[in-house]
Amino acid sequence: MDYANVLKELEEACADFHVPATRVAAEQTLLAFQKTPNVLPVCQYILEHATNSMLLFHAVTAMKECFAREYADLDKPKVTELKNYLLNYVFQKPTLERYVCEQVLQVVAVIMKRSWQDLSDEEKESAFQGILGLIQANAHGQTLGIRLFSALTDEFSSTKASSIGLSWDFHFACKQSFERVYLRKILEQDLKILHEQLSRGDALHGAKCSEGLKATVSLAERILTWEFSEQCGQLMVGSFGDASDELVKKLVLPEDWTEILLNHDVLNLFFQLYTVVQRDEGAANHSRQCLVQLSGLRGPMFANEEVLCSYASCMLRGQLQLITSLSGMIHQENFEFGPAVLGVCEMINRLVDTVKLAVLCQMSEFFQYMTEIGKLTSTCLQHAATEVDDTWNMEAFDQLLEMWVTLVSKATDPYQSDAEPLKSSGFIPFLTNASSHVVEAYVQVRLEIAKQFIEDFDEDDGNFKDQDMYADQLIGVATLARMNPKQSIEALDGLLRQKFDLLRSHYQSSHAQFGDQHSVLFHEQIHWLLLIAGHVLCDGGQGEKPLVPDSLMRLSVAQDNSENNAIVSLSSAVFSMLEFLSLDPHEPMATFCSPLVAETLFWFIERWSRTYLLIEPQEYSHISASLAQAFGNGVGGQAILVALVDKLQSNFYQWNAEEEVLIQLIKIINTFAKTANIRNALLACEKFPVLIQFFTQHLGNFPEIVHSALIQAITLVISGASSEVQRQQYFGLVTGAVEKQFVAVLQRPDFNQVYQNSDVISQVLNSLDMLDGLALAADPFNTKYIHAFASRFFESLAQLLNIYQRHPEVEIQIIQLLSSLCKYLDFSELEAHQVRDFYLVIGNAIKVYSTQSLNKARDRNYDKQQENPYQDIVAFTKLLLALIVSEPSAADVAEILFFGTNQLIPLMTLEMLEIPKICGDYVELIAQLIDRYHDRLVNLPSDLFVSLMQSLEYALRHPIYDISRLAFQSIASLALFFANNPSAKEFLLPTMRKFLDQIMNMLLYEEFDMDLLEPASEALYLLIASQQEQLSVIAHTVIQQQVNPQVQVRLSGYFTHLQQSIPAVQTYPLMANCSAGFRDTLTKFLMDIRGVLRVK
Repeated sequence: MDYANVLKELEEACADFHVPATRVAAEQTLLAFQKTPNVLPVCQYILEHATNSMLLFHAVTAMKECFAREYADLDKPKVTELKNYLLNYVFQKPTLERYVCEQVLQVVAVIMKRSWQDLSDEEKESAFQGILGLIQANAHGQTLGIRLFSALTDEFSSTKASSIGLSWDFHFACKQSFERVYLRKILEQDLKILHEQLSRGDALHGAKCSEGLKATVSLAERILTWEFSEQCGQLMVGSFGDASDELVKKLVLPEDWTEILLNHDVLNLFFQLYTVVQRDEGAANHSRQCLVQLSGLRGPMFANEEVLCSYASCMLRGQLQLITSLSGMIHQENFEFGPAVLGVCEMINRLVDTVKLAVLCQMSEFFQYMTEIGKLTSTCLQHAATEVDDTWNMEAFDQLLEMWVTLVSKATDPYQSDAEPLKSSGFIPFLTNASSHVVEAYVQVRLEIAKQFIEDFDEDDGNFKDQDMYADQLIGVATLARMNPKQSIEALDGLLRQKFDLLRSHYQSSHAQFGDQHSVLFHEQIHWLLLIAGHVLCDGGQGEKPLVPDSLMRLSVAQDNSENNAIVSLSSAVFSMLEFLSLDPHEPMATFCSPLVAETLFWFIERWSRTYLLIEPQEYSHISASLAQAFGNGVGGQAILVALVDKLQSNFYQWNAEEEVLIQLIKIINTFAKTANIRNALLACEKFPVLIQFFTQHLGNFPEIVHSALIQAITLVISGASSEVQRQQYFGLVTGAVEKQFVAVLQRPDFNQVYQNSDVISQVLNSLDMLDGLALAADPFNTKYIHAFASRFFESLAQLLNIYQRHPEVEIQIIQLLSSLCKYLDFSELEAHQVRDFYLVIGNAIKVYSTQSLNKARDRNYDKQQENPYQDIVAFTKLLLALIVSEPSAADVAEILFFGTNQLIPLMTLEMLEIPKICGDYVELIAQLIDRYHDRLVNLPSDLFVSLMQSLEYALRHPIYDISRLAFQSIASLALFFANNPSAKEFLLPTMRKFLDQIMNMLLYEEFDMDLLEPASEALYLLIASQQEQLSVIAHTVIQQQVNPQVQVRLSGYFTHLQQSIPAVQTYPLMANCSAGFRDTLTKFLMDIRGVLRVK
């Protein structure tokens, strides 16, 4: 090989790399060089003769690749010579670009790790001492040595190791050895150098740190974020981990690290370091991360509470100094306050989360510490109010809020073993007072931020609701408010009444106009007060009915004998606001009203109603008489319900053009429908028939987007009517409104001429959407009514499918309607012929849709640009899913299902399957088909059967857990059928062999989620039980791939033990879940074998 020509060629490639037209060819040249055999000599030539940093980098990279490939051909002296050459090279070239230098040091680290198991303990120690000698040589050598330690730490770690083509066992053994013997020594050396650097006082150049200090701090961070072997117990053997998650893990240290990291001098050194480097952005970030990790230490190193108390006391004092120093540095030059305050808040949060509350309370500085945290919380909020675009302060507040909530949780835990010491320490009153201050500050800041809203007034700004975006914040603040509910609720009550009085006065003044600054400010402030009040008074609760929070019930009980009940008063303030803002649209003041306030007001009422409206005493061990009187099923609660019925009607009229407001009003009706006692009272309310008539008569006046939801909501309510006559009457009104819409468009004399007009299509879609709303409300009590009405339009649906072949939005709506009917109708309530007829309709719709879709060119670019792409595929898949889970007793739907699936598969593309929802529904459909109809698989067309099996293969390796789990469960079901049905064995045998091969390959060679081990073990047991000879073939292949005889013997033993765990002679028929105990055997098998077979 002509080294000079190679050098010239690579120099040209590096030059061409910077030219867009030649970049690809240049990159290929450089990559090809890295793969060249026996390239070490030419690489050394390039290092000696080249000056181009990019070329030097690629030469060093090629050395690493070559060394990893050809290590077995190198003798030990050659390896040592190469390592020493590279170290001497970087030592002699202090002006080398940093990225080239670090690449050289990484190669040295790779050399040391690759040869680690071939070195004696003395040789390893000699190498370590050699690095120490480099550190002691001079300042440049010290920096190189520290960076080499960093490279070694990365190479021996679980997550950052280079790929050198060796087994997981090798990587893990190297890591354990390095961790056990050298990691602590490296940290001790790093701390020693760090102490010297800080003592000399020359580590800073203005605000910037020296390269040596940066390297030292960076190494410390690496070690403090190291994942110790004890922490890997929950990982599957053979998993190499993910470096992206490393920083978020808590540091669990071995017991023998106690002496170094629990030493107060060491802990104080890190605090001193931070005060020195905090103006250097990079070094400050590294040192902050060190302190964050040190603030959350845990593990066996804390042998007793005394050790924990000593550690916590030191960290608390250090953090206290950082907190107090922050206020004086806010405006200092070259100081990044945002990252600094966030880092300190993360430290605080970690410490409070880690250390027992009773231990913290024993410390003399604890109350001062908490007082300063309270001030810091206010500071973060104040800065968040004045610097709205700077998110650092609000993120810092979120950390502190989480800390306060943790304290409240610990202090109020009924199972807290240290309850008595906490009471005697006076911490509970302190926390109660502090919580009130945080809540008060948060409320004031939200009111202050509302002033910023004036400058950028846009009530439709974005699609995100504040109650969703700030859900964690609002829940946290509510938790703190409930520590002192009287003060918090009374303060909110006073502020809400004050802002409402100002708003009312402004509305009634001659200066008011929509969008003026005063209106915008009051609207935004009232919006936030309602959000906070709604979270304080009641929990969200999905599913079960949320009860009155305990602390609020205790407060209300305590106020039963007083004239003013805080909860009742605050609720009354909201209802007074509702009364005032419920205006006739023609009134002058109606033009000033805010859709945002209206929507938030109805959000509050919907949330409040779930907990308080018609409150039931039997749900509580002790209930407040004030709440029962004001909101219970007596005069008070009934009066509120009647008033709300009135307000629902008037506000539908008032906000008939505001979709978001109407949707929130419909949510109130839904809440009434799903809460039995409210629904029953609503049906008995004398104003309810008027409300239903209003909705059905004025449906056309509301935006089409709310029609379906409104029909669904009122149908859910009227389905609970106890009187058959009343139910029929209400259904007549609802179905009459839907039919009126249908008839108006379908029976137009000129329909055949105008059906493609956009306004006509819109009317058709609206009619279908309304019918879908009715279908979504179907249940056992109303199935007969809804089916009888919907069946009148089945023929029309078929006609519409044919008419609107070129309008996919109509197809989608029809398929969605049939899917809703299929999913929610109770077929046990229908006659057999009705069920058969319905499925004929579905079968015909599938045929029409399939024919049209297969003959239609699809615009992929259009689909990709949509917010919800491939809606027709989504709807079609959901229809088949609804069909398969409906289980009609009198109709055999298997033929329709397999036909529909056969039509769906050609339409499904990899692009579609990359969308989780589409993939999830599709795999669930395939899994359900196989699970329910496996006896029909043998008679399927071969192409359909192959497609179904390929779909399962794809799903097995899907990164989403639920999708992969479904695939394993489906294969287990199929394997059980295969084992118990001899007639199907010949047909299914090739498929079962393939699945066994695939699953074994996944388990042996690939990254694998341990959470999937249970469904995987069930599938694997059944596959092996029905074809043990295939496992022997797999075992033979795996064993023969190994060249080391000792490894072959080990693997043979592992496979033998696995096979022996499954009886050679099975008792048929096999039963589902027959693999009890096999999971433990499989786990041990994988723990043994994956370490040998998994390679990086």
